[in-house]
Amino acid sequence: MRTRLLLILLLTIALHSQARNNYIFNSTRVSTLDGLSSNTVRCMLQDQRGYLWFGTSNGLSRYDGYHFVNFSPEDPGCTLVDGHVNELREDTARGLLWITSTNNSTACYDLRQQAFVVYDQAEQAHDRYTHFFLSDHHIAFFDEDRGLRLLRLEDRRLKATDYNVAGGQLHSNRVQPLQEDSLHQLWIPTLGGLALLKADGQLMHVDTTQGYEAVTCRQGKTYALRSDK
Repeated sequence: MRTRLLLILLLTIALHSQARNNYIFNSTRVSTLDGLSSNTVRCMLQDQRGYLWFGTSNGLSRYDGYHFVNFSPEDPGCTLVDGHVNELREDTARGLLWITSTNNSTACYDLRQQAFVVYDQAEQAHDRYTHFFLSDHHIAFFDEDRGLRLLRLEDRRLKATDYNVAGGQLHSNRVQPLQEDSLHQLWIPTLGGLALLKADGQLMHVDTTQGYEAVTCRQGKTYALRSDK
């Protein structure tokens, strides 16, 4: 049974009592009666401008402390494919909000322009990847079936480049967790080998003789875990 959550916003969280090492919490309760899109809230985020964002079972809600603005797949200009939102991530380097739904579709909202960002090819908004990698230098989707998709933001539109077996770029579509090194190169471990996407966009195959499960980069060195399968 799905638990229905009634959201409690902690508006004052640090009224510190010097006499005692205690905190006093003042709270305000909000629900659909106040404009929240659903009482089933799965995730929450406060962006750099102070807005509170809520992922719900009925779309996305933004709260300024007084009023809610709601977004759902049926709204004009909204690129949400599924209204069951379960993850929110702020991309401070680009001024974006990434919204992932339970069906693994991902939408993107421009916090500066206050509008959803569209894909250069509209059908790509419906593609589903199980994992999402985000850094100041890379935006990537990947999983164990579809390979890797790199996204870049150009003229406030998302353009995609796919790396997979069908395209000849990878030796396996089973991509494991990505890792970025200090040179902003992206290490791509797969069950068909280890690849490296250089900062200039060139893809290099480091090893194609066996599979790799994980990569970690530390103090200028890269360590890779091979698969024993």
